[in-house]
This record gives sequence, C-alpha cells and structure tokens, in this order.
Amino acid sequence: MKKNYYILKNHEKNMANITVEASFLIRNQTIQLEYKIEGEIAKYNFPQESQQKRVHELWRKSCFEFFFSIGDSDEYYEINISPTTEWNIYHFNSYREGMKEVTDISIPSINVHRGKESISLSFEVQFLAQEIVNKPFSYNLATILLNNSSLRYFFTIHRKDGDVDFHNKGKWETKN
Repeated sequence: MKKNYYILKNHEKNMANITVEASFLIRNQTIQLEYKIEGEIAKYNFPQESQQKRVHELWRKSCFEFFFSIGDSDEYYEINISPTTEWNIYHFNSYREGMKEVTDISIPSINVHRGKESISLSFEVQFLAQEIVNKPFSYNLATILLNNSSLRYFFTIHRKDGDVDFHNKGKWETKN
C-alpha cells in the first residue's frame, strides 16, 4: 500500500501561523504514522519527552491521533500519541461505545524531532492479531494543539462545520 499524505485543516479558519502535515502507511499488520508541524510552534505547548508509556486522555494536551475502521463494521480503533512519547490505542464497539485498550500489539516505536520552527513525530506499531491491509477501511488523521493560553486547536483531513468530532465516521476517508 502506498503512503497516504495530507495537510490537515484547522477548524479555526483564521489560523495561518502553523502547518500540520500527516501521513500513514499500512503494511500487513503494521501501521506507520508521521506528523510534522511547522511554523510558530513557540505559541503551542509541546512538553518535553518523558518515559514512553500508555496514558489516558492525551487529547487534553497537544497530541496526534489516527482513527480507522476495517470493513463495513461499526467497530473502530483510535491511536493517540503525545510529543512526550506517551501513547495509547483503543478499540470501540461502535460510535464512542465499548472503549477498551488494545493489548495484542507490539511495543510502539516513537521518535520525536524538535527544531526551532518545527516538531515531527513518527510512530510505528504492529497489530499482532489483526491483519489490516487488503480490506476496505475508513480512517481519519487528526491533531490537537494546545496553545500557551490553554486553548485547543483541532486539525483533521477535512474541515467540517459544526462540532469537532474525530469519532464521526461520516467525516472520515474511505479506501477500498
């Protein structure tokens, strides 16, 4: 499968001081994600790296997210990664229902690179019991940035009017 690359759109239409790029590649059971933020990153809160571990509620700070669903099922997965290298992966039975941590995965590889006007993150994980490729799937790449005034900015593949809802599969991309 080829790498899928996007420039994510901010739900605040007037924000032009930052660019968020995201890409993913899926091979067999492995997902590779890459995010790059460029621009006036000093205006945003990117905590320093800490011990890599599973953590809940990463969305409360700056974080990177990937949602995907395999086939026509209501079930879907959510991957959360922080610039601190904290992470988590969840499985949902249906829209925001039945959330549980996914445990049949490899230990993720997470790399963060910080520059004066950029921060990039790469993430790779293998799903040990779930083949992902060669099946239709839907997905959404997302980023939440917390600025220095504790305001959140939301970025996704498509800017949609109304509430920001990364879990809404009606706003995802589909590949066959």
